[in-house]
Amino acid sequence: MTRISLYDPLSDVFPTLFRSFLADPALARETAATAPARAAAPRIDVIEQEGGYVLRADMPGVAKDAINIDIEANRVTIRADVKRDEAASGSDRILRSERYVGALARSVVLADEVDEAAATATFENGVLELTLPRKAGVGPKRVTVQ
Repeated sequence: MTRISLYDPLSDVFPTLFRSFLADPALARETAATAPARAAAPRIDVIEQEGGYVLRADMPGVAKDAINIDIEANRVTIRADVKRDEAASGSDRILRSERYVGALARSVVLADEVDEAAATATFENGVLELTLPRKAGVGPKRVTVQ
């Protein structure tokens, strides 16, 4: 069997001298079992339109009921939990599992305040689409010099 390894030009000259300084010992000991729980960030697109914003987030494998959206002034936060489907029966065993299971979270700060009452959300084919209209009357204020 052929073994593939990455070429590291410093491994011949400085095998261990600088590696101890560059490596974080806490991260080196961290394994899947001891790693702190972190929320993954879904990929998003934010589009500015004349009347507000459109935010699209890729959330594959998320149930519609598991999505929580919070809007506070100009900050939009999306949270969800991805659950593992129990497809394997008692005699089956999982050989490889690469799909993400856990918490998703993403927060975006927009330039203008959002009208929470007029905001809408749709979820289709694993893509969440938020329509976020600007709050009426919010914008730059002119001050006259006296």
